[in-house]
Amino acid sequence: MKKRTVKALWFAFIATILLYSANPANVFAAEPIGAEVAQPTGATQLVTTSDGLNQVSFQMTGTPVFASNAPETIWDGPRSFDGVVMNQVNKTLYRDYMTGNFRFWSVHVNQTGKNVNFYMHVYNTSADSVKLYIKRSGYGVGGAAAASSESTNEFMSQTGSGGTLVTTIPTGGFYTYPYSTTVAHGQTMSYIADFRVVNVRTGADERVSISDVVTNDGTANINTYATSTNIAKTNYLYKDSADDYRGVLAHSGRTVDVRVNLSSSNKKFMKIADSEPTAYPGEQERLKSRFDVYGVAFSGGPKDVVFNSKYRGAYWVIDYTYNINITKPAGFSVVSTYYGQAPGMTHAGFINYKISALTQYHYNNSKVRVINNNTNYTLQTMVQPSLSLPLALYFIATN
Repeated sequence: MKKRTVKALWFAFIATILLYSANPANVFAAEPIGAEVAQPTGATQLVTTSDGLNQVSFQMTGTPVFASNAPETIWDGPRSFDGVVMNQVNKTLYRDYMTGNFRFWSVHVNQTGKNVNFYMHVYNTSADSVKLYIKRSGYGVGGAAAASSESTNEFMSQTGSGGTLVTTIPTGGFYTYPYSTTVAHGQTMSYIADFRVVNVRTGADERVSISDVVTNDGTANINTYATSTNIAKTNYLYKDSADDYRGVLAHSGRTVDVRVNLSSSNKKFMKIADSEPTAYPGEQERLKSRFDVYGVAFSGGPKDVVFNSKYRGAYWVIDYTYNINITKPAGFSVVSTYYGQAPGMTHAGFINYKISALTQYHYNNSKVRVINNNTNYTLQTMVQPSLSLPLALYFIATN
């Protein structure tokens, strides 16, 4: 009996070795959800195929987005590095018209030497009074990456349904919404919020003028700053930076249907928040601005924001909903999804996402996080400001 047991165990051991040798990828066990691992190598990019085995299909959803991220760093005096005098406080950072439901986001660094305050200034240009509602918001202040992640996580924690009345603005009137006050020198402020403006008489969506204003003197002269002909000059080409990201995007959301067939490769990835021209069809849309980098309004209306022949697009503060369906290859028992930097990207950062619960995670340099071990699920995520992009989802078959 003892000899037969040893013999049976021996044959089982040999069979296991042969099985694993036939498929070397099988030697790697599936990592548990939440594990941080090295960025996968050797993955091929997921592309839509004519046979229908793989699919990446984007649908644009949501509302227009008012984006204010330039000047990214605000100065009031000599600028570091080059000594150029920049006066970017007590000014409008960006101004545009928004109608009905819209998203407002503003991310800036205070280098003025004083505390500063940020306001969303609303000017009612319609013939009737309007009501301003806020539906959800997120705020963070401090270091750039942490503050942006905090605002993103707080924003994602809310449903955005309904809305709370902020104020009623008479025709020709103004309202100043103080979304960030007493931001200290050296700190980054990050704010995201969804609003709605409606006509009091008809209840229909209404058009207003929105100005993102920064001051160090409170609201004493804010109407003057909010209605000035020119707005703040950006730090364009300072330290070879574009510093041109301000304008309006047409859509705040993307719904993405993803089918991944791993039969031909047990490692695939797809990029998130990629730029033209390598983005997936329907993923990107162009940022349009009413002002140039010197703060002067364009004649003839908004223009595409372009730097070095590259169009600025919808990277940050966009709601992504990925409906994911994965087919495992034969001989593999588990498919894991990893989330982090795209291949070739080596920065640390934060990811904020929801599968069953909202998760905020700081990944290290060249690391990714295991977020799921299922073949069919829905992932909700939002790419925070201050990240080096693109991010990526990796689909890895293991045992």
